[in-house]
Amino acid sequence: MSITVPDLGVAYYAFEWAIRIGALIVVPQRRKPAPAMGWLLFIFFLPLPGLLLFLAIGRPSFPAWRIKRFHALTPYFQRV
Repeated sequence: MSITVPDLGVAYYAFEWAIRIGALIVVPQRRKPAPAMGWLLFIFFLPLPGLLLFLAIGRPSFPAWRIKRFHALTPYFQRV
């Protein structure tokens, strides 16, 4: 049993819609309406590139390791 080209097309189409539906749930969390609408529009028109870009730069907060670094630098900033 091999996968044919039409089967791959249907799988890609389903994957795009899964990205769009998932974005409706994830993107509006902890965001103001304007940035959320921008991300949703981008993801709806270009699902795969939009998802990759959102995962790269779309977080509304810093990761825990970066917050830890900021707190470690506080004494240096207080002197300045």
